[in-house]
Amino acid sequence: RLLCPDEDKERGNYKLAEAALAKTLAEACSVKNSSAADKLLNYKKWPVGGGTFHESAYEHLYRTHCGLPEPKNEPGNLVRAMALTVTELSAMLDELASAERSGQGKAAVLRRLGLATTPT
Repeated sequence: RLLCPDEDKERGNYKLAEAALAKTLAEACSVKNSSAADKLLNYKKWPVGGGTFHESAYEHLYRTHCGLPEPKNEPGNLVRAMALTVTELSAMLDELASAERSGQGKAAVLRRLGLATTPT
């Protein structure tokens, strides 16, 4: 399911196109209706990230509002304190797919995913 999501007929669609995903990510990072959310919604107009959605999301939301502090260049310093198993990740993606189309359901799942994973 994780390696070939296009072959997964069981989980279904997340119903998050770029505009909806940008709004939901902003809500997940608690910056809805902010300049950071606006920059992600209009990511093609901003030079940071070269006009790509994922780099703009990282720069304007994840790095500054959602993620843990950047790791220091020290051996053994982990980026995340929490790790997910494949089973846990799959369950969270199932929850994301079944969450309400709008509202805080998808934002809550994305928030937990953002705190439990790294952007790369």
